[in-house]
Amino acid sequence: MKTPIHTLLSIVLLTISPAGAQEPADETSGTSPAVSTATTDPAEAGPATATQIIGSLSDGTPPQLSPPKPPLELEVLKTLAKPIVLEEPAPLSGMKSVRKTVTLTKHLIVEPDLPEPPPPLPPVDITDPAVIARLAEMRDKFRKTEIVFVSATVYDHSRTFVRWWPNGQYDKEMCAWSNVDFNLFCGFSDYTWQGRKFSLLMGIGNENAALRQHFASMRGRTYTPPEIPALPTDGPGFVLTKGDAADPASLDVLTGLHELYRVEETRLKDAYAGREKARIEREAFLRAHPPQPKDVTTWISEACRLDAPSVKTLTR
Repeated sequence: MKTPIHTLLSIVLLTISPAGAQEPADETSGTSPAVSTATTDPAEAGPATATQIIGSLSDGTPPQLSPPKPPLELEVLKTLAKPIVLEEPAPLSGMKSVRKTVTLTKHLIVEPDLPEPPPPLPPVDITDPAVIARLAEMRDKFRKTEIVFVSATVYDHSRTFVRWWPNGQYDKEMCAWSNVDFNLFCGFSDYTWQGRKFSLLMGIGNENAALRQHFASMRGRTYTPPEIPALPTDGPGFVLTKGDAADPASLDVLTGLHELYRVEETRLKDAYAGREKARIEREAFLRAHPPQPKDVTTWISEACRLDAPSVKTLTR
């Protein structure tokens, strides 16, 4: 299974040629070195030399929603209502979509008297000494962020085939097998390693060998699992199967992620368990309470025809 990281890369790099997951004959083993496990507040950036996740790590806890805004006071001139049939798509595989007759209500309203937007800010005088000093301070404190493009296919939650592109260079693809479940690297974006700040952009997919074999046998086919090289057993590590092993800068992506795993392993596993628990509970809720089509209400300005087939409206 190939993950759609090339789609993400194409946005940034305009184009990418998707590559297969074949293994070249050359293999280079890599294991992340021992690192400091000094504890710091994960919500803060921490020391520039720390290896840690920056910001929050998603653990399945629902986000705190902002309080709803008070509704606009609208003067209704005329109201039309009619039944329509809507279909709510199935939220999960194995479920059916729900078709239902609901009510479409259109309100013709007086154009609301909305406040004028605030005026634009005055232009910044770049010759002002205070502005120059502020810009210099910002440059001194700025920490460059390196974007990490990774495609990961996880096999049975124990081995991961990883493809990455150093510095986003799609013509210099690197490939390796890792003994880390890269599902654990979901739930966050930014991290630091060796005084550098990284932002992880990862496409990920999962393969279940037993399930693949079952479906293949149902179709009279044979599932051939990938050939996975012998991986390190003394800690998080990887075996390079494509790319220049003599270029340490190109290996920084995987070396840094494995060192991050060594430092943050407990938090990563706890957060993943929380996300899985939330996912299972959400799926159970959706199966017990399939989403239903709801009534639709629109407010249409008096400048538009109430029966117009297509108008810009405020819809609830």
